Amino acid sequence: MSERRYSRRKFIATAGLVGAFYRIQSINEQAPHLSKGVYSEIKLNGFNMPHLWGYDVARAGGGQRPMADLMANMLMIRGCDLGMDGHPINSGRLVSPVAGGTSITGLVADMTNSLFPAISVGETPANRAFKSPVGTSAVEIPSEHDDYLSFLLEIFYRQNDPTYRSRQSLDAQVEKAMGALRAYSLSNNPGAEILYNERQKSERLLRKGIENLGQAFSPLVKKYEDLFQRSLHLSPVAGVTDGILPGLKFPCEVPGHAGPAKALASHHLDGRFLCPPDIRTLYRNAKSQNLAKHFALAEFALTEGLSSSILLSSAHERGFTLMGLDSMETYRIEQLESSFDPERGVTIFHVKDGAKSELHTQDMLHDSHGTGWLSNVVTCTLFYRGFSSCLIELIDRLKEQRLGGGTLFDETVIHFATEFDRIPVNRGAFSDHNFKAHVTSLYSGIIQEPMILGNVYVGRRKAEDELRPSGTLGDAAPIPSLDNQMISTANVSSTLSEMLRIPRVVPRAPALVTVNGNRLRPAIEAGRNVEDNV
Repeated sequence: MSERRYSRRKFIATAGLVGAFYRIQSINEQAPHLSKGVYSEIKLNGFNMPHLWGYDVARAGGGQRPMADLMANMLMIRGCDLGMDGHPINSGRLVSPVAGGTSITGLVADMTNSLFPAISVGETPANRAFKSPVGTSAVEIPSEHDDYLSFLLEIFYRQNDPTYRSRQSLDAQVEKAMGALRAYSLSNNPGAEILYNERQKSERLLRKGIENLGQAFSPLVKKYEDLFQRSLHLSPVAGVTDGILPGLKFPCEVPGHAGPAKALASHHLDGRFLCPPDIRTLYRNAKSQNLAKHFALAEFALTEGLSSSILLSSAHERGFTLMGLDSMETYRIEQLESSFDPERGVTIFHVKDGAKSELHTQDMLHDSHGTGWLSNVVTCTLFYRGFSSCLIELIDRLKEQRLGGGTLFDETVIHFATEFDRIPVNRGAFSDHNFKAHVTSLYSGIIQEPMILGNVYVGRRKAEDELRPSGTLGDAAPIPSLDNQMISTANVSSTLSEMLRIPRVVPRAPALVTVNGNRLRPAIEAGRNVEDNV
């Protein structure tokens, strides 16, 4: 495989996101803390998918479309055992399975002739794990910068740098950048002419007026903002946003002895308890943190041939799902007191004399150590509905662009992952890390049908929290064709290398797929559920 073939492959990685897909089984309006949640699934393309996949998302330009459209070009790898806990180490392993070693993002950058070999947005360990074998660097864009594209290209027009004060200087720099590629396009390497034509778009872009690039970026941001916001407010999701979700009402009681965090778990939020008339109203003005800017940058940089290696992550490793929630009525845990009625066998919770509810505003974290299950169900449902609409739109734009005998999407791999899954704790008052369960979702034109690889255990975890349900938390189970070993991050990395046609970071780690021509096929058996997790 020639170097030119390598350099055509595009890579987008997103890091720092987690999610849960439950619905509310029953609401007790008189005793909201006794409401119950349940995992809910729907059969799509032969797979049991979270129920949210059965709903529509917003379509660019108006209307809506099935979220399940995402499945057409999706490979999901589940049941990956990380072997250790911790955000920093596992965030970095998303792109570099060996700590301090070469990263996938760096390898792709080395194989490209794009104007910017690599772009990195975010301040997470995944961003910091970028490492190129030959010393290629990534352009690091601050998450909170208003205009990612202007930041990226300001080197070509900043007024205080004498190197670029004149158009003549800019022309000289553009010509210098194009020279090596122009010479290479005359070589006999396969694909050189195709990639040179792609690179010419960058030259035309630079020459037609770098100073006005903000005009190109802003409409893209608005498009993705509109998609996200419209998706949040489409038809209600059954068991989530289709009915009133009442806040806590005091006094309230629960069977047996229990502390407030456990007894009132559904309405817990970082040491407070939600008491608004309807929790859904908190989300009227909710928005994402930087998601629209992420998707806008990805679309522009890929379709204009600016970069082949793009890493987009949250501003920090805990990340935000939704921001800008309305103020909510709450009581702090210190404002509550309890008493036990031995005759009835119940614990009764009261508001302390003189205590008053407080208005509280809070952004919702992906890393939901303090988030109760009720608000987490609503938050994650809304966020992933909005996220999915943006992802489908990006994929559509990549499919539109012809490249050689296929499309830009055929030469792109979108890698969507987080450090680890979650475990509900203390009756759903919060969730902890589950480093035995890592999930990766990959999207590419070479994936021509939905695939799920990786075995997971089902059944209750023994000797642990009593609420952890029968079913599955995604804990990794052995793979017979991998010598009965669990899938590791090294296997995921090798799978990405196979798809991207680049060297493996860990040569001895088998890939989970093979790519022949432009068609991906599984190299291990289809994923299945394994009984008796002990």
